[in-house]
Amino acid sequence: MNVDRMPDGSARCFTSIGCYPLFYVTKSVCLCPACALSREAEVEAGDCNWEDPDLTCDDCGERIESAYAEEP
Repeated sequence: MNVDRMPDGSARCFTSIGCYPLFYVTKSVCLCPACALSREAEVEAGDCNWEDPDLTCDDCGERIESAYAEEP
């Protein structure tokens, strides 16, 4: 699978419709969009983080924003 990219070549962080936060997965790890670019050959899928406020990237440790579990 190819990582979704923006026109400038950076990884897409949000869906184009609805602006929902994206994350990517390989066989063994969850990746933020930036780390997914560096491991693009291994990426198997991408999805929206709907409600997990504690989802973090297994490579860099950054928190991946959620669509509905954020504090107002």
